[in-house]
Amino acid sequence: FYAGRSYQPAWIGEKEISSQVRPLLQALKTAETDGLNPLDYHLTKIEGMLSSVGKALKKKRPNQAEALADFDLLCTDAFLACAGHLARGKVDPETHEVAWQGACIDESLAAVLEDALMKSQVSEALESLPPRHSFYLNLKKALGSYRELARKTKWKPLPEGLSLNKGDKQKEVKELRRRLSALGDLARKDSKAGRTFDTALEAALRRFQARHGLDATGALDPPTLAALNVPLEERCRKIEANLERWRWLRHDLGERYIYVNVANFELEAFEGRKKELAMKVVVGSEAWQTPDFSSQMTHLIVNPDWTIPIPVILKETYSYVLQNPCYFRDNRMVILRKEGEDLVEVDPGSINWSKLNEKNLDFLIRQMPGPDNILGRLKFVFPNKHEIFLHDTPYQEDFAKAARAYSHGCIRAERPVDLAVWTLRGKPGWDLRQIWAAIEAGEERTVRLVEPLNVHFLYNTVWAEDDGTAEFRPDIYERDNKLIEALRATPPL
Repeated sequence: FYAGRSYQPAWIGEKEISSQVRPLLQALKTAETDGLNPLDYHLTKIEGMLSSVGKALKKKRPNQAEALADFDLLCTDAFLACAGHLARGKVDPETHEVAWQGACIDESLAAVLEDALMKSQVSEALESLPPRHSFYLNLKKALGSYRELARKTKWKPLPEGLSLNKGDKQKEVKELRRRLSALGDLARKDSKAGRTFDTALEAALRRFQARHGLDATGALDPPTLAALNVPLEERCRKIEANLERWRWLRHDLGERYIYVNVANFELEAFEGRKKELAMKVVVGSEAWQTPDFSSQMTHLIVNPDWTIPIPVILKETYSYVLQNPCYFRDNRMVILRKEGEDLVEVDPGSINWSKLNEKNLDFLIRQMPGPDNILGRLKFVFPNKHEIFLHDTPYQEDFAKAARAYSHGCIRAERPVDLAVWTLRGKPGWDLRQIWAAIEAGEERTVRLVEPLNVHFLYNTVWAEDDGTAEFRPDIYERDNKLIEALRATPPL
């Protein structure tokens, strides 16, 4: 930055401090609304130096040159650090989230600062850097609401073991009403209705349960009690962590895109701001976690085969073979080994499965296309280093379950044909009827999209609707606390 301006100071003139220092300080304070800590950006130190630096400039004290240089450097570092955190996130996603592959903005922040100083728009420059899409802005609004609620409300935990059902009459019902009203789940007119657990309270409890990924029973059961007793400050920290995740992702989601919220087991397809499709998904298990990343879908495959990933062979498949000698026949699988330019089928009995390891595994296992193929009848392909894709599944019963973390990392879609219709929109000859005809033909077929389609996979344990209503989900991969801890750490100077 300084080399580009011939090492001239940016924040001080010959006789006074730049008029952009005050807007800088205000913008640094405003970063708190994005879930960042203004104290990470030398705020206290810069404010403490304002008076002495101002006097030194007015009186032209040569013995203060080092202090003036320090002040200028602190202001520059504060801008660049805050800008980097707003644009790309404070935490290194490679070290604090599993297998991240993202694409955030790559502007030179030094150039952003130089342009902002030239135009006297330092505050506006920082405000322009975070994501501007509704996912981020809604979550930011929810953070403000929960912080305000935490500031105004001091409630004690509901008694351990408390259980309430519709019709019950006891003093704890009044506290439950007060809490659900404060959280926005119970209308204000019903917040003082008394000690009886009535229909309105039951409906409010169902809303709270649904917002927190719980079974909406309408009764105060142990999981609901635990969720109600989570401190508001902890809710705020969860929101801050999820704002950080959005900063990691590319800020322009695309005009037409697919968003998979791994923590909510849901896929949504958008055209602009309009959600055109939503469906349940199955995601990776705790042992095979689905990573966060963005890519572009290029094509889909009708009636795909499945080549089993090497880690799956070594961790699971070999044991199935030892238990069932007919495993390959039963599952319509073949073993293939490369000989020259050809793949030659290998007899499963010729392999010592009990001594199989990464060094001697010189073959691949492929399951033939068909309705019982692990990928089902449709596979949606987008380049990524994790070898993750969306696909159909023969295990439709999994979609009836609330928690759906069962796969080896890939995403199983509840309604893959509907997804195929949506992704192939605008491609001549590929409407619903033609897609089904291709499936029923039974032959493997690759179908390219009209143009690449953005796909985003993100682990959002919190999100918010347009009205700021927050939705919380269980941290199935136990990632939140590590990220929260990193966010709250003081960055290196």
